[in-house]
Amino acid sequence: MSGYAYPFVRVPTLRGILPDASYLAPFTYGITAEGGLVPLDDGALLALAREYGVEPLLHLSTLTEDGGFSAQRAAQVLLDPEKAEALIEQTAAVMAEKGYRGVDVDFEYLGAELGRMPTLSARCVRRSAAAAGS
Repeated sequence: MSGYAYPFVRVPTLRGILPDASYLAPFTYGITAEGGLVPLDDGALLALAREYGVEPLLHLSTLTEDGGFSAQRAAQVLLDPEKAEALIEQTAAVMAEKGYRGVDVDFEYLGAELGRMPTLSARCVRRSAAAAGS
C-alpha cells in the first residue's frame, strides 16, 4: 500500500497507517518558474517513514510558490531545456540528500505536446542513484 501525506497530518493517524504501508509520498514539492523546487517541510514525515521501514517517494506536482497548481508552469519549465535540466538536477539532489527512493511526477492536464514527460521520473531516479553512489 502507498499513500500521500500532508506535513500537517495528525501523527497518531499516520502511525496507524504506516505499519501496513510500503511507500509514503509527502505531499508535495512544486516547481518554480526557473525549474527549481518549491520546498516542502517533509522532515517529520520522512523520519516516521524510516521508523516504520516505509520507502519514501518524492511527490512532484505543478504546485507554484503561491500555493496554486499550474499546468502552464509545468509546460513552461518542461519545454525549456535549461529549466527542465534544472528541475531534474534539483529533484535528484533532494532525493539523494533526503533518502527518497523514487519520484512520483504528478503533472496533470499537460496535453499531448509533452509526451516526453514520463522520462522526467526516470531521469530523476537515475541521477539520484548516481549521486548516492548506487
